[in-house]
Amino acid sequence: MSTVTVKIENLYACGRQSTAEVEVPAPPSDTDLLDWFADEVHDLTGDGHPCGAYEHAIYDVRIVATSDPERADALIGESFSWEG
Repeated sequence: MSTVTVKIENLYACGRQSTAEVEVPAPPSDTDLLDWFADEVHDLTGDGHPCGAYEHAIYDVRIVATSDPERADALIGESFSWEG
């Protein structure tokens, strides 16, 4: 099974910022990437910042690497953002 590395950036209204890189199973080739981000990556955002649940935040995620060189052009750089 191929994997992708997703860079997660958490930006909170109070000014706190954090980043993480997480390796997850790659989306199936017939999957809508926005659905995949929502289903597989959304729950990985946030960093446990104590005010995060009570203040505005932006969560940016971007695919930065893949173990499947044949899909690299299609996956690397794809991104999505959520507001919370």
